[in-house]
Amino acid sequence: ELYATDTDTITQTTLPSYVQACLETVVQRSPKDLMVHLILPLALINENVDAWSLMDDPGLLPDLTLTSTMGEHYRLVVGIAERLHPKILGFYEERWQKNWEALHSLNSADLCNAFVTGTGDCSQGMLKGHWQTNQKLGLKLSKVLAAKQYMEALWLRCAQFANGLEGGCELDGLLSCEPKKLPELVRDMRGKATSLPPDAHIGHHLSFLWEDPNLIPPRKMLGMA
Repeated sequence: ELYATDTDTITQTTLPSYVQACLETVVQRSPKDLMVHLILPLALINENVDAWSLMDDPGLLPDLTLTSTMGEHYRLVVGIAERLHPKILGFYEERWQKNWEALHSLNSADLCNAFVTGTGDCSQGMLKGHWQTNQKLGLKLSKVLAAKQYMEALWLRCAQFANGLEGGCELDGLLSCEPKKLPELVRDMRGKATSLPPDAHIGHHLSFLWEDPNLIPPRKMLGMA
């Protein structure tokens, strides 16, 4: 776990190096198959964090080129920092936990139907209506939205890709699995895209919001920057 304190200055530019340093420390302690959760403010939620370099130190091995990315190497998901505000948790944490349990009770045949197909004009009221039934647990987007509209979602960062290659159908293909295997499947798709040009594979453009209510940072940390 890596936390920014009120004495740290982390910007959009410096954030990747902080994450790299954290991963290097973790791997030295326990070199297991990791799942990386990046809890980001809404302003950064659509960043291509999966494309960040796994190692960004040219002096480490000057004769060897390492091009592996975080999203290719790890099961990498993002979460929304603002949702962890203590007041918001007070109202929604219980419902969040119930929805999470319901999601993981689904089988591969049900998962796709549990994701609402969203569009650029998908309103909050429409989404709330779906989620009140406890049958819709996520949002599937093939269009790039304004930051405030991202919720529990699997989406494409590139609208041009979605329009040109029927990205919505490819998202359906990703959702044909057991829920617990979805982060692994997203990683596999990112890995398969590395040898192909950006406009030729969905793995270059996937972003995945996967917020586990059991991985909330300690309460004392939630008020920090």
